[in-house]
Amino acid sequence: MTYDETMRFKGEKCSGGKMSKDRITVMVAANMSGSEKRKLLVIGKLKNPRCFKNVKNLPVVYEHNKKSWMTSDLFIKFLHDWDNELKKSSRKILLVVDNCPAHPKVEDLESIKLCFLPPNCTAVLQPMDQGVINSLKTHYRKMQLLETIKNIELEKETAITLLDAVLMVLAAWEKVTPKTIQGCFRHAGFISTNEMADQNDSDEEDNIPLAQLRQRCINTVLSDYELLELIDVDIELETCEDLNEADIVKNIENDGEPVDENDDEGDNFLCSVPSCAEALQAVSILKKFVTYK
Repeated sequence: MTYDETMRFKGEKCSGGKMSKDRITVMVAANMSGSEKRKLLVIGKLKNPRCFKNVKNLPVVYEHNKKSWMTSDLFIKFLHDWDNELKKSSRKILLVVDNCPAHPKVEDLESIKLCFLPPNCTAVLQPMDQGVINSLKTHYRKMQLLETIKNIELEKETAITLLDAVLMVLAAWEKVTPKTIQGCFRHAGFISTNEMADQNDSDEEDNIPLAQLRQRCINTVLSDYELLELIDVDIELETCEDLNEADIVKNIENDGEPVDENDDEGDNFLCSVPSCAEALQAVSILKKFVTYK
């Protein structure tokens, strides 16, 4: 979601304009030492977005449903794929999972043992919620703001495609350091004296408040309050739902409706593939930049 005063998720309120519905859900996972970060699972609305056309290798696991939500089926599929990978390398892991309706118990796993946290304890006991997700979002918004500023200087409109969002969130995930992950596990009560002797909670770069991006992102026109609000713009959004029998029946009935899974919602998702000439020109400009700088 791009920043706009008339397009806000937080609080589901909108005064003037149309509230943006463009969104993805991202699931993150990592080990205690931060040495292994699981490939991101990204959930969007469309099966075959136009901006994915001709993309040879998507660097994330992409799934879809009408609401971009995590579902039990997607979670089970994610676990089975991971379990098969672990079996091939003869490894076994304990996977700590928060207690939500989209995270069911899966009995037929051979290399993954699930450990569910108590209900309503995510904010205290879930390691990813101690700062890893916040760090990911901060890096993502920083890149988004820099892209906006660049387009302002080029007098271009900023249009973030789904592919752009996927690549930026991947880059943001790569910037989350092992030290940050270790500190978050420590905050959640997971202690390993061998791997976590260093008591520094996290890298300064990873814990940078969004307000400080005001200095990092050249001269933004946003106030400190708006920058702080930006990182939490989606904090009240649901990422899954607790379905009752009536909801399940309704979803099954709706699945029978014809849907154009090859289309995108809105012109913002239209994108053009750079030509070979444009790519070579960009490389030439970059070489010259490096030479002078």
